[in-house]
Amino acid sequence: MLKYETVTDFSSCSDWIIGVKGKTDLKLLKNLPLDIPPINEKDFSGEIGSQFILNQNNRRFLLLGLGENLNFSSVQKLFRQFTFQNKDKLNEKTGLVFLLNEMTSIPMSRLYEAAWQGILTGIHNLGQWKTVTKVSHIWASEKACFYFYAGESMQEEIKDALNRGNIISIARNKICSIINKPGNFLNPTTFASEIEEMGKEAGFKVQIFNAQELQKKGLHALLAVGQGSKTPPLMVQLTYEGGQKNQKHIGLVGKGVTFDTGGISIKSSTNMHFMKSDMSGAAAVLGTFQTVAKLKLPVKLTGFLPIAENAIGSQAIRPGDILSSYNGKTIEVIDTDAEGRLILADALSYLVRNFNPDMVVNLATLTGSIVGTLGNHAAGLFSNNDELAQKLKIAGNEAGEILWRMPLFDAVKDDLKSDVADLRNYSGLPTAGAISAAKFLEEFIDNHPVWAHLDIAGVAFDKTEMTQLKAASGFGVRLLTEWISKL
Repeated sequence: MLKYETVTDFSSCSDWIIGVKGKTDLKLLKNLPLDIPPINEKDFSGEIGSQFILNQNNRRFLLLGLGENLNFSSVQKLFRQFTFQNKDKLNEKTGLVFLLNEMTSIPMSRLYEAAWQGILTGIHNLGQWKTVTKVSHIWASEKACFYFYAGESMQEEIKDALNRGNIISIARNKICSIINKPGNFLNPTTFASEIEEMGKEAGFKVQIFNAQELQKKGLHALLAVGQGSKTPPLMVQLTYEGGQKNQKHIGLVGKGVTFDTGGISIKSSTNMHFMKSDMSGAAAVLGTFQTVAKLKLPVKLTGFLPIAENAIGSQAIRPGDILSSYNGKTIEVIDTDAEGRLILADALSYLVRNFNPDMVVNLATLTGSIVGTLGNHAAGLFSNNDELAQKLKIAGNEAGEILWRMPLFDAVKDDLKSDVADLRNYSGLPTAGAISAAKFLEEFIDNHPVWAHLDIAGVAFDKTEMTQLKAASGFGVRLLTEWISKL
């Protein structure tokens, strides 16, 4: 893990990155206690991603353009790209200083946190199963250390921000490594083992309910989804208590399908190899528990991760089957590839009926429909509570994980009516798929007044400059941590 320090002078290392907010701030170079000559605006524009290298007095200064419109997301992405793309040109000991004018709206500490999260993402190694030894990033060596320059008055604030960014990045990188594991390495049992290890290390409680216990409890929809796999389904309960009086109680649920073939309603082979990522919702909840526990936030969290493999086998559920569920409603299976909502239904109703948290949020790679609507740019936000929705949107903007609120039209409920059961799991219509899935989940929250569903199908697994195809993004950890921190 790359070490970091905050410093008040430039003696720590010979390589310094100078983040410049647009070309208008070049004149501020003279304010730094460094003998740097004036830079011509023709040589360095200050536009986002622009670079200019200057060697002066046995030091190397790399000017990095931040652009004019600074925000957490843009800085984080910039430093991820810069770190990954320049891995062969960097020094083990490198420093960073931001050159900003007083008109900057975002605090310096937040910029440093964004940069640090980007750096730690940029050095994360994706090639876990490569047989040819991959040259590690220069900043991944044991000798490497990254220095953040700031005046004495800001030292504590920046240290707190970097510690927070460090904790979030460690959790994010960990869950990305889990999400990226293929189905032959990750199944419900091995996923549960990973969860147990993270709980012990971070300090939150983990309880695992096996298939026999799920049967006794009546989580029949979850059991049905996993019955076609040789690895039985299970459900994991996560618990964290911040130890404060009158603490908020938050319930989190994450979809944990370790691999999704689509079942009997089999998926096309075109993108099925990406279906190892269908447990990204559960992973995001897991990562959030790690960050909240490590940051010792004064809240109470109760989480449920319904985990199953949607496989094709002699015992797999079939289209037309009728399932029971934890809250007693019967479900006609129209499409076995609409399995995520089935396991979430049981977990949501179990959480609400037995724990009644103040607010409930679930995350799931639920529908292709939301990808068609929002692409890979934002997750769909569905909520029955305007205040919760607004706070989640603000947290997403702050953390660089964007949410776009979607409607919960009551008219869509008619599309879920069944002739033979209480409701069906798929409308069969080519329209409003993401809304229909959200309305299905709403049937299992027992009228809880503060609930949100995040459909992260388009943002949980995506292509970046670090990948040939796609890899896990860790979407949800930064967002939920930001939201919980502000409660």
